[in-house]
Amino acid sequence: MIDLLITTDAEYIRRLTSSHVIRTRIQILDRNELVVSDLTNDPRVYIVSGAVHRTVLFSNVRVHSHSIVSWSVLLPEVQVGRRARLTRCVIDRGVVIPDDMVIGEDPVSDAKRFLRSENGITLVTRGMLEKLRT
Repeated sequence: MIDLLITTDAEYIRRLTSSHVIRTRIQILDRNELVVSDLTNDPRVYIVSGAVHRTVLFSNVRVHSHSIVSWSVLLPEVQVGRRARLTRCVIDRGVVIPDDMVIGEDPVSDAKRFLRSENGITLVTRGMLEKLRT
């Protein structure tokens, strides 16, 4: 059983949902945006306009257009801004990633701005982003 499927292949989505293989409702809003929600009245909703690859999305996550998220964990209520790129990140609850922000591609920059593990995983919290704004 697939709990969450993110793909832009509309025909593949139709085949899976018609065969009841997945438990989620996937709405294609336009050719670039998907809304994914659980059919069991669970409040999980994911809105994906960008690309998501090998990533865990918690409830009420929004990935805006032209953004790329890979090998990451996005906790509840995270918003990823337009054209942002996240690689190997853990994004804390309620964090809003600004447009055009790149995290996980430059180890030196990431270590200065955020908490980066020896294994290259970057943790981002609201407090860390607030410090960047000041």
